Order: sequence, then C-alpha cells, then structure tokens
Amino acid sequence: MNQDVAVAWEIGAELGEGPIWSDTLRALVFVDIRRARLHVYHPEDGERRSWDLEEACCWLLPREGGGFVAGLRSGLSDSNSTSEGLASASA
Repeated sequence: MNQDVAVAWEIGAELGEGPIWSDTLRALVFVDIRRARLHVYHPEDGERRSWDLEEACCWLLPREGGGFVAGLRSGLSDSNSTSEGLASASA
C-alpha cells in the first residue's frame, strides 16, 4: 500500500492541538494553544483561515446539532456553528 503524505498547511503553530473534523463546516478545525489562535482548513478548496482568540483554547468538541464546546483557560465556552462565530464566541 503506497500512500503519499503532504503538508497541507505550513502554519508554524507553537503548540497545535485538538484537530477535529467538522461535518458542519466541512473542515479541519484546530487550535494553537500558546498563540491563542483558531485555525480552520477546508481541504475541498484549500481555503485556510485563522483567528486570534482573547485567551488560550486547549480543545474543541462538536456539539450535537451544530456548534462547539471549547476548553478555554478561564473555563468552558459554547459557540456558534460558523467559523466566525466560533472565533468570537470562544474568545
């Protein structure tokens, strides 16, 4: 079995963590804990987006029915189902 592996995004994360696939966004979502950044990668069209967060986010979990629960330095946060909403709600 021959499988080619390629880097999809040279993000330069300091501490990239918690990659999850979002069926709603059709994207890979992950955080950089130390830089307090949220990253979303859409493999279908190659779109890559990042947002600064107001505090460190350690992990994200998809909620049933859309959205995410985020583990922040200050506690848990509930978010919207869009990537923009996720960044603002998680910050």
